[in-house]
Amino acid sequence: QGSSLLAVAVAGAIFTACGPGELVREDQLDPELAQVQSGLRACAGPNTVQGIDVSGYQPNTNWAQVKAAGKQFAIIKATEGTGYVNPYFARDWAGTKANGMIRGAYHFFRPGTNAVAQADHFVSTMGALGDGDLPGMLDLEVTDGLGPSAVAAAVRAFVDRVEQRSGRKPIIYTGYYFWNGQVGNPQGYGSYPLVMAAYVSGCPLIPDEWSKFTMWQYSSSGSVSGVSTRVDLDVFNGTLAELQALARPPAPPNAPPHG
Repeated sequence: QGSSLLAVAVAGAIFTACGPGELVREDQLDPELAQVQSGLRACAGPNTVQGIDVSGYQPNTNWAQVKAAGKQFAIIKATEGTGYVNPYFARDWAGTKANGMIRGAYHFFRPGTNAVAQADHFVSTMGALGDGDLPGMLDLEVTDGLGPSAVAAAVRAFVDRVEQRSGRKPIIYTGYYFWNGQVGNPQGYGSYPLVMAAYVSGCPLIPDEWSKFTMWQYSSSGSVSGVSTRVDLDVFNGTLAELQALARPPAPPNAPPHG
């Protein structure tokens, strides 16, 4: 799929580009601050599927027009912390389904707030997942002032609880430099679907814990018919059939034989 090893990294000062503890994308880096660290620059394969993600900043989206514009999937902000619910989530969740789009929900994670409580809030808002529903997504881009080990522990607690409650291994959305510097590049996540935030013209960097990205958020300023504001643009790294497989609940285990 056209990937090559790259050695790129970042001094600690880079992480203040968006404010302390906030996600930093490749396009926001000061090249003069870059230093060397192991990483992977991964390109999409020959087949891709186009989609978008939306939040309360994209009100009253016309999903029929979005689908007609060639977008096959959408990921919708559901919750943040332990109390916030996107006021447009229910409308968008139903609208994507009604227009034959693959849909997913995401939670904006607050590492400084109880991770299990956040997971419960998210899964309860998202509801049971069926055919055509992507696994829930962790939006990881702030630290709330915590250090890498504390952020990593909160992430682990959140994803474990979401998987336990939803029956699906959640998707992880993050940035290369954020994951490495602010989360400490924890191991054990290579099997989780990865969404990279990287607004670059070439292939994005991904943490060396993964061998490829599942999705790439490549723009935050897209213009799509049916959306009244600028919107995040995403690409799925695979065929539509592969995306549909990701959005399909796992088959139940075989029942024990009788007699």
